[in-house]
Amino acid sequence: MAKKAGKAFEHEFANSLEVAREELKLWWTRIYDMQDYIGRRCPVCKKRIDVCPHCKSKLPTIGAIPPKRPADFYAIYLGKVFFFECKSAHNKKYYQTRWVKDHQIESLLALDRAGARAYLAINNRSHPRRMKLYILPIQRYLRMRLATQYKYIKWEDMEKAAVLVAPRIGVGDTAYYEIGRIFKPKPKTIVSV
Repeated sequence: MAKKAGKAFEHEFANSLEVAREELKLWWTRIYDMQDYIGRRCPVCKKRIDVCPHCKSKLPTIGAIPPKRPADFYAIYLGKVFFFECKSAHNKKYYQTRWVKDHQIESLLALDRAGARAYLAINNRSHPRRMKLYILPIQRYLRMRLATQYKYIKWEDMEKAAVLVAPRIGVGDTAYYEIGRIFKPKPKTIVSV
């Protein structure tokens, strides 16, 4: 069920980026990961293998195991690069930090150091009719993770720390989150002397 929820959230996040693309004229793409390749099925008999023993059709292969990907999505807006790693959880009280793997943190930190904006997009799916998206910069997430001794982060604390909190809009295949604000530059404050 966890993988299904994760893939459902990634689909909703893709819808969200598409809505933002139409609104802001940004560019985005999905970075496919190992689970996407594992999920390949024979077009004839629907079995999950490279060569189907029943119909002998050969599925397109990707060679060896693909390398770990830096994030799930990336977008470019006004010359700035944004990376998003999507995570979902069903716990009603908190998010367990162990769901973000070390290689994902290392990748997002490397992207952050290189000048990209690296975010964790965490989806609280504990209330089916009131799902929420929390977007946190990787540095802020790490500070919160360290403060909780690497165990869990309460949803209330996540809401306070997130740079964007958005409720889900719609249901089913067309559901999305209003994430366009994450791409817009913050207005500069002008102090008059």
